[in-house]
Amino acid sequence: MALLGLGVGYLLGSMPSTWLLGRWRGVDLRRSGTGNVGSSNLARSSGLWIAVVGFFLDAAKGVAAALLGGMWGDAGGVLAGWGVVAGHGWSPWLRFVGGRSQTVALSAGAVIAPWGTLAILPILGVGFFSRRLALSWPVAVVVWPVASGLVDGAAGAVYAAGAAVLTLLLRLIGSRQMPRHALRRAWRSRLLYDREE
Repeated sequence: MALLGLGVGYLLGSMPSTWLLGRWRGVDLRRSGTGNVGSSNLARSSGLWIAVVGFFLDAAKGVAAALLGGMWGDAGGVLAGWGVVAGHGWSPWLRFVGGRSQTVALSAGAVIAPWGTLAILPILGVGFFSRRLALSWPVAVVVWPVASGLVDGAAGAVYAAGAAVLTLLLRLIGSRQMPRHALRRAWRSRLLYDREE
């Protein structure tokens, strides 16, 4: 039954709320700015306030998935959390294009591993205020499973570890073509700065 959580999470995550908001404003996020279907790119293309709406819709997907999956126990909650991250990043409605899933990962984590998730917010806060948010994410996700394991138990640690791997994979490969030249520079640039070389 816990596997149902994975499916529920994936379906919720795949709903392209930020892309729909962009289309409402006449912008296809896949062809605008960074090409990322997330609230950051929505802010660049359509303005701050609509991006705030997109952010809260993304966060709601993560919370809803974790709560629904939790009906099937800890395993269901963890699988639903992973599902919502994967669904947001590889949406079938957008030909498997999506966002980086950091917002949905954190919001699902607020339900599944609340104290571990809270523990990494200062790292992300420093990144935000120093304008190095992209660089702070890899640091935060190294700390996340450890902190979650210490204060939220095994389910929290397992969720955080899986969400960390998925969000880093989305940053490194996502739906983007990897250039055949300068692979090492491209990987480093995507991992540390979430941008093309």
